Amino acid sequence: MEERLASHGLKLEELKDLVSGVSDKVDASTLQEQIAVMEQVKTELEREVIGESKGFSLFGWLNKMLSKK
Repeated sequence: MEERLASHGLKLEELKDLVSGVSDKVDASTLQEQIAVMEQVKTELEREVIGESKGFSLFGWLNKMLSKK
């Protein structure tokens, strides 16, 4: 999930760089809309990553139980 988040961030930065070079206002507006959507997705992914890192891990718990024996 963290790899996807990093990849998404890179693509988002590429789009932001493209906007400055676009002369057509319609295209620039479309890119701005896509950037806004991608920023929302990035925020959701960040929340998910944080939630997973704080959440209960059944596999982690099972691993701890088995390694104690």
